[in-house]
Amino acid sequence: MSTDWFLYCVPCAAQSGEEFNHGEDDLASILAQRPAIEAAVESMPEARIQFEVCGRDAEFGAFFAAHRGHEVRVRNEYGDDFGSCAKRVDCAACGNADRCGLPRDHDPPCKPRGPRWRRP
Repeated sequence: MSTDWFLYCVPCAAQSGEEFNHGEDDLASILAQRPAIEAAVESMPEARIQFEVCGRDAEFGAFFAAHRGHEVRVRNEYGDDFGSCAKRVDCAACGNADRCGLPRDHDPPCKPRGPRWRRP
């Protein structure tokens, strides 16, 4: 199944520019290097730092600079965060379904993500 992934700033509800099909591992690796990327952008503000994600060039320095100090996650087009459980959870009260937003190996029960996950 095709799934597009991107970097997502939680407090701003903003996503990085491009989406990458099956790019979750590459984006998680880039996110792990965020402090070094931010330091490089701060010391060389005019530089463009490119990464290869799923065989394409991508630049995240401006995104990290704009969202410095914010919680940033790797998220997919369905609103699932990388490493989350994402199992379907049905609401007993209203019958709506959502996906679990807890970590993949959490203890039961699953918990719906709630309204904050939705893309702008």
